[in-house]
Amino acid sequence: MSTVSSIPGTVHRRGLPIVRLSVAVAGVIAALFAVDMSLEKTEQGELAAQALRADRNGESLLAQGRAPDAVDAFRKAHALERENVKYELDLIQALMAAGKLQEAQPLMTDILEEQSNDGEANLIAARLAAKEGHIVAADSYYHRAIYGGWPNNVAQHQIQTRLELIEFLTQRGKQNEILAELLPLQEQVAKNAGLQPEVARLFLIAGSPGRAADVFHQLIRAQPKDFTNYAGLGEAELALGDFRAAHNAFANALARNSKNPTLKERLEFANLLSNLDPTVRWLSAQDKYSRTVQILQMASTDLTQCLTNHPQSGNDATTQLLSKAQTALSSSPPKQQVNEVAESNLNLAQQIWRTRVSACGSGAAPDEEALPLIMDKLAQ
Repeated sequence: MSTVSSIPGTVHRRGLPIVRLSVAVAGVIAALFAVDMSLEKTEQGELAAQALRADRNGESLLAQGRAPDAVDAFRKAHALERENVKYELDLIQALMAAGKLQEAQPLMTDILEEQSNDGEANLIAARLAAKEGHIVAADSYYHRAIYGGWPNNVAQHQIQTRLELIEFLTQRGKQNEILAELLPLQEQVAKNAGLQPEVARLFLIAGSPGRAADVFHQLIRAQPKDFTNYAGLGEAELALGDFRAAHNAFANALARNSKNPTLKERLEFANLLSNLDPTVRWLSAQDKYSRTVQILQMASTDLTQCLTNHPQSGNDATTQLLSKAQTALSSSPPKQQVNEVAESNLNLAQQIWRTRVSACGSGAAPDEEALPLIMDKLAQ
């Protein structure tokens, strides 16, 4: 009986070392796991630090214009931290700068699959599409960037992205598209005096000098001592064909910055146009005729120069036009029906100008700037 009763105690005493051993083993395992986790965190921290250093090195190299070296640095950062989108975007931009567009494209596609609404990603995609010559795609990505997600300073990012889009459109002569972007931009920067002059300048490029003039008038009311606002208004008035108003604007600009040679030149130019404009109501018939002769001579000379540079554009019709102009220019001033002859000169000058534009485009050298402005005024 005593032997049997002693068995549970014996089992209990034998079980204690096993439990203690189990606890000890569990403790060792936990300690090893903690050490392993600590080592892993340390290693991850070291890798993150290496990736950050590589990325910053890439930024420095790219700023120095060393795009191929920057690609290597950014590639290292991306390899160390595959999940870091910034490093991948930096790599894409370096590849673009290095001219490796085909290598950049699949990386860009991968990012957009995961970050389709990300503002920065779409902005870089727009730049890549532009470099590849994909105009429609670039325009689409720019708009996605404008209305996409930005972590902070949303309005500022939208404004800068829209300005970049407008510059992209400007380089391609897309006037209607530029104006469509300027209208919402004007609302966004309505209280930003620093950007208003740029908006006005862009309105001029977009072929909307009236809106440009309105912006410059607002700036003049707010900053009446700033000569640049009057100079901008002068350019807008020139484009509008109001040469006397342009003269007054440039005179006001020069009064506020009397030593500026460019303002002096623009004032003289506005004065030239004012003295050449045949549409002024108070002109006498003889003065109008005299001005139309000058305009016809300018148009004839301009077309002749155009055909000299582009002889393939000449034909019998252009030869007849120039011959007709020469006859009119060599004729004696009329004593009667002066206004009718003046109008005939203007009609002939406009025909010559249209022929010139068809053959050589509407661009003009700086010393020939007056003729396109006069022709625009006559077409109004």
